[in-house]
Amino acid sequence: MKRTLFFTLLLTSALHAGGNNDKLLAALERIAFAAKGSVGVAVSAMDGSPTISVNDGVRFPMQSVFKFHIALTVLREADRGRLDITKNVTIRRAELLPDTWSPMRDAHPSGDVTLPLLEVIRYTVAQSDNNGADFLLRLTGGPAAVQKLLRDLGIGKSAVEVNEEEMHRGWDVQFRNWSSPSAAVRLLRLFHTGKILSDSSTSLLRRIMTETVTGPKRLKGLLPPGTPVAHKTGSSGRGPDGTSVVNDIGIITLPDGRSVAMAVFITGSTASDDENERVIAELAKTVWDFYARER
Repeated sequence: MKRTLFFTLLLTSALHAGGNNDKLLAALERIAFAAKGSVGVAVSAMDGSPTISVNDGVRFPMQSVFKFHIALTVLREADRGRLDITKNVTIRRAELLPDTWSPMRDAHPSGDVTLPLLEVIRYTVAQSDNNGADFLLRLTGGPAAVQKLLRDLGIGKSAVEVNEEEMHRGWDVQFRNWSSPSAAVRLLRLFHTGKILSDSSTSLLRRIMTETVTGPKRLKGLLPPGTPVAHKTGSSGRGPDGTSVVNDIGIITLPDGRSVAMAVFITGSTASDDENERVIAELAKTVWDFYARER
């Protein structure tokens, strides 16, 4: 990874000298192509400038990134008056599957959990709870409801077909929930600009995403301490072929208050999780340097 870091430092210097999108694209490509796997990147400032992308034609498995999509679906139903996130819901013991990542289950080992719907959303997004995700999917109509949201928003180059329980049944199932990097960035931009949710729901979900505890070494890893990043991670663990998936998408706030949407997907990687997280962090730092010093 020293070689990758060298490229980052070298290319960041070039960005400062050139200061244009072609320079940024070249920097992102060099970092991505030095990684041990297929790396997809998309970046877009919120000022309407064109999206910059690398490997955008690849169908990258989202893993838990799709919990952002689930939260959008739930909160849009709440905005329409069909759900009340302040009211309690009950998650039965049988719904708290044991062999999956679930801080909510660990906090309530006896099962039959009753808590506000908002707390289930927090568990699902900020802590990437798999049981929480599947509960929210059942509440809103399953993966088909999330896919309908994407279709209604005109988001192509992405699909949500299965839940977390189904993804745990086989390695290949995860590839049925996929996205291009640019599709993820477009969704982040629509969210940020208030085109999906009410102002209050947009602020709420952005705050929850900023409180995310997973993936602190990914998009946030090399940014200046305290940089606000509203993000959602995704990870696969190591598959039978020895490869893994490591993702992070989010909205980075610059020192002057401007925001940049960014998505990084890594699949088919033979590198360690630490190495992959470093790649994501170096890509994000390059983007931050470019936009933070652009003006």
